Amino acid sequence: MTLQQAVEIAVHHHASGRLAEAEVMYRQILAQNPSHATALHGLGMIACEAGRIAMGVELFRKATAADPTVADYHNHLGQALAQEGLFDEAAGECRRAIELRPNFSDAYTNLGDALRGAGKLAEAAKAYEMAIAQQNNHPAALNNLGITLRELGRHEEAERVFTRLVTVAPELVEGHNNFGTLLLALKRWPEAEGEFRKAIALNPNYVEARVNLAAALLDGRRLDEAKKEAQRALELPAPAAMLDRLAVLLAKLGDMDGAYEAGRRAVQLEPEQAEFLCNLANILRELGRLPEGEDLCRRAITIKPTLPEAYSNLGMILLKQLRGDEAEAALREAVRLRPNYVEALNGLGLVLSRQDNLDESVECLRKAVEAGPGCAPVHMNLANALLAQGYMR
Repeated sequence: MTLQQAVEIAVHHHASGRLAEAEVMYRQILAQNPSHATALHGLGMIACEAGRIAMGVELFRKATAADPTVADYHNHLGQALAQEGLFDEAAGECRRAIELRPNFSDAYTNLGDALRGAGKLAEAAKAYEMAIAQQNNHPAALNNLGITLRELGRHEEAERVFTRLVTVAPELVEGHNNFGTLLLALKRWPEAEGEFRKAIALNPNYVEARVNLAAALLDGRRLDEAKKEAQRALELPAPAAMLDRLAVLLAKLGDMDGAYEAGRRAVQLEPEQAEFLCNLANILRELGRLPEGEDLCRRAITIKPTLPEAYSNLGMILLKQLRGDEAEAALREAVRLRPNYVEALNGLGLVLSRQDNLDESVECLRKAVEAGPGCAPVHMNLANALLAQGYMR
């Protein structure tokens, strides 16, 4: 068998989904020629498909070094670099791919992803628009353009893009889910619900759509239905970030046991994520498990000392334990880190009221009302503090 025949067989295996056989052939080719660009690129693709992104980056780098004239090599390297968070380098590789193939719509889409990852949303939107100009109705580009326009606050444009997407690619689950997310942000709950249900009909195990559906039902005041959807979502495999979001949602719905289970799983998956620790601590506070909640808050502070939620939640836990001075210190730090933090200002106002420091209590609670005028408990606490202040005088 010649080297060229081996390459053809390897590529055929790869295209047919026989990845193990393709990998064996690619490695045999590299044993004869360590700089064979096609084999390096093929192994890089297999590595990325298996989730071994760092290995894919290394192999794609070797492929581009062996043959820098192939646009696909630079495009796939850019895509993998973006997955590794190396957004600027990723954008450079995608631009090189476009130089080599000016009508390369996938490279424009990957360039948009890299720019969006780098926080350059306006540039990302232009890259997605270029991808669509090269390939009309490119589903990935339409989807990501819609997301980016939503993040830019250009909601009418985002709606037009998502409407086009779900029309030309009605089978794309993410399209319906992302359109629903936009409609949810616009408080158009029945329409959002419809898009989330379409996503779930296409993939009943799509946990993000189930969580979003529960959120839409909650916002629409259909609490029993929302709780059922959230509980269904809890039965599905989910990444840590989605479990954390689900924990917060279940807590709002009053299912504290479910909230604890979701939060526990999130922390188990990512134990060094301070925000997840903080949210689980808040759930433990509601369950009356105060020492456990305190421990999680202190862990969160150790990991991320600038996280105001950790100090605020710690302060409220300490307040429940009647440790007023410690609670005050924690809540003051939360307010220092975020001066308009409603929950921390409210908590600090409560602490100060219990210490008979009514003037400062009223001042804190007034700030809380200004920062969160729609928060009914804050108004109630301010009214009580004003009554106490008037009585004391």
